[in-house]
Amino acid sequence: MLGDKEREMGCCESEKNNGDESCYTGGETPVIGDIEKKEDGKISGEDNCGLCKEDEIKEDKAQEGKGAEDESVEVKSKEEILEELKRKTRELEQEIDLKNSQINELVNRLRRLQADFDNYRKRTQKEKEEMAEHAGSELIKKLLPVLDNFERALKVEDDFITGEGSFKEGIEMIYNQLKNILNEAGVEVIKTVGEQFDPTKHEAIARVESADHEDNTIIEEIRKGYKIKDKIIRPAMVKVASKKDAEK
Repeated sequence: MLGDKEREMGCCESEKNNGDESCYTGGETPVIGDIEKKEDGKISGEDNCGLCKEDEIKEDKAQEGKGAEDESVEVKSKEEILEELKRKTRELEQEIDLKNSQINELVNRLRRLQADFDNYRKRTQKEKEEMAEHAGSELIKKLLPVLDNFERALKVEDDFITGEGSFKEGIEMIYNQLKNILNEAGVEVIKTVGEQFDPTKHEAIARVESADHEDNTIIEEIRKGYKIKDKIIRPAMVKVASKKDAEK
């Protein structure tokens, strides 16, 4: 900063440049014009120099205060940023904890569902086996009377067996009884004679040349076949017609 003397000289020089010739430097007596100007309420050169000093001091203090204020604002801004980062970090940690809790809950629920499904699968498998056993036992239970009738037929005396129509009628009765049991169980006889040969239902044991039948037509049934709905229990054994060559 300039010394007091230099500042005073600078101030006076400024006043001179502005057309004011009355600046007093301390070494000369002010002229009458200067005194008149002062009496008229105008500020003298010396007074102007004093004001310059005060203004510069105020300006220096203002600059110092502004610098301190800027530094305070900067420190405050850093603290606010740090606090904001801490707050966001806490929020993220809480959100992560919540997500982990939800994931654990879903995993536990999935495990329970898997265990329930395994138990259900085992239970249904057991029930299916029990139903099959029950169905088999029920069918056997229905067949037992047929077996009893066969045993009775074998134990009858010779005169009963040789009696007219007695043996045949007894066998027919047993046969019809067995057919009814199978029909109740859903068992059906596979059609054969007159039908076209179907390898999924029929088993051909011979091919016979015939001019009276279409090629691959079943002409004779050797053994009956049975099915339940669309499931083949046993294919029928048949003889199949083969178209006879006309030249032969």
